[in-house]
Amino acid sequence: MRGFDILPQEIELYQPCRSSFDCLVHIPHSHCDWDKRVCTCQPYHVTFNNTMCLPASLLGFGCILDSQCRMKVPNSHCVNGLCDCESDHIPLRRDKCLPPAKLDDYCLNDRQCHMASSYSYCKYIIPRVYGKCKCPLGYLVTDEGKCLPHLGSECEKHQDCEEVTPDSFCQRSGDTAYCECRPGFESSSNKMKCQPILQIG
Repeated sequence: MRGFDILPQEIELYQPCRSSFDCLVHIPHSHCDWDKRVCTCQPYHVTFNNTMCLPASLLGFGCILDSQCRMKVPNSHCVNGLCDCESDHIPLRRDKCLPPAKLDDYCLNDRQCHMASSYSYCKYIIPRVYGKCKCPLGYLVTDEGKCLPHLGSECEKHQDCEEVTPDSFCQRSGDTAYCECRPGFESSSNKMKCQPILQIG
């Protein structure tokens, strides 16, 4: 009689089932999909080799598959057995991977702005909640939406200074570095350019 058909000794995912117990006995975190009458993984679990249901993971938790991470945290993947954000995103708590934020985009922290423009920062509209990416006072905003330092502004590399002010460079002083005129040049009175030092005599 069909009502007493015997199920196979070992059940895999997507094979026929009569109840969730039939699936669970062989595959933890599985159940019987009543519409299709086959074993599938429970919500927030992903299929692995049709023999396992792996739990979805948050950032910093264990994983085998990228899909375990992405199920709970978009733009994440599995790296060395742990869920982490993709290289062009930054983590926020354990449940978000934030994309780069350009100037005037909404942001949740400074790092999100730095990814799009290294000198920009998140100017909070609601403190410690959200804001918009802005350039610090005294920095130039380029046509490409980048913040670049003027003379006397903090800098990271020579080309950033020189792009705004020819004949300037990034001079380290203690723990910080500032844009200064190269040897043989001096700052103009308005500090907008470097001009050759006139040799008298």
